[in-house]
Amino acid sequence: MKTINIEGLEKYLIDEDGRIYSTITNKYLKTSINRKGYEGIKLNKKSYRIHRLVAITYIENPNNLPQVNHKDGDKSNNNVSNLEWCTNGENQLHAFATGLNKAKKPKNRSLTDLQADEIRKEYLTSNTSQRKLAIKYNVSKTTIADILNCRYYNFDKDKEPIKMQKTQRKLTLQDAEDIRQRHKEGYSISSLSKKYNMTWKSVKKIIDYKTYNK
Repeated sequence: MKTINIEGLEKYLIDEDGRIYSTITNKYLKTSINRKGYEGIKLNKKSYRIHRLVAITYIENPNNLPQVNHKDGDKSNNNVSNLEWCTNGENQLHAFATGLNKAKKPKNRSLTDLQADEIRKEYLTSNTSQRKLAIKYNVSKTTIADILNCRYYNFDKDKEPIKMQKTQRKLTLQDAEDIRQRHKEGYSISSLSKKYNMTWKSVKKIIDYKTYNK
């Protein structure tokens, strides 16, 4: 099996199965499994995950995607054919689909990790508020903020905190008319909600003339 030099680590080569070869010792190096089940190795006093080294070396990433996914859900299968670059959201959805993320409720927590991920997904896709989520899940706004900022619940260093919505400004009747006109011109409700810093439901009500009528 062919081996290729690892970018930035010229004294080490890696094959398509993720085996690391040292040109210093002329031997394949031993790896270890971390507490999350990922195979890793320390090179030049720095720790690396094997699947990321394989992806960086063998798989093109033209869209500069941040994470590497194991297609079959097996963290020990680091062959290049089993890896793909993906977004954080795609990686999480795949983890649920393959059973890697399972609901668990640690001590002193009112929600499971699965519920925390549901909250993150709902906040991103529905433009709901932190207050409404706190009421729905019977927790404090602080807990919701902790979840959105990747603190405590199902924390992974690869996850990125979600940008919080700013306080919604008061709209004028002219703003409402602009929203309706832009929607007719082809703007989506999601894009309008971001532009005017409103929830998806609020924009929909304006478009349907349920609010801001003359």
